[in-house]
Amino acid sequence: MTTVLEEPTREQGGAPGRIVVSARAIGSVAHQATLGCYGIVELVPQDLRSRVGRRIGHPPPPDARDGIAVQVDGDRITITLHVVMEYGLPIAEVAHNAIRTVYFAVERAFGLRPVAVNVHVHGLRFSDNRGE
Repeated sequence: MTTVLEEPTREQGGAPGRIVVSARAIGSVAHQATLGCYGIVELVPQDLRSRVGRRIGHPPPPDARDGIAVQVDGDRITITLHVVMEYGLPIAEVAHNAIRTVYFAVERAFGLRPVAVNVHVHGLRFSDNRGE
């Protein structure tokens, strides 16, 4: 799936043509932004092969789209994050921070504001130094 960002005209001083951005590119930006958020430990892959491999101890190589679902409908972008968060932090606050961070990163990179960024929390991770 792709979205057209802009079609400059000669009157605007731009060269004629189109800029097309794939959902994969949007997912890569969202992935980096999400992992940079305080309290997000990891993104959870949503394909069956990756989930089964993780369960039996064979994690797949990292992919910039793991844990991110991007739906593009024209110029409407919806991003869904599947995350594991750090235990002991306010879940709602970490989720809102991730939403704001992804909105900002995608808008800054592509000039388009997503219509929605959804966060699905799949679990909490306990740090190794709890109680110290």
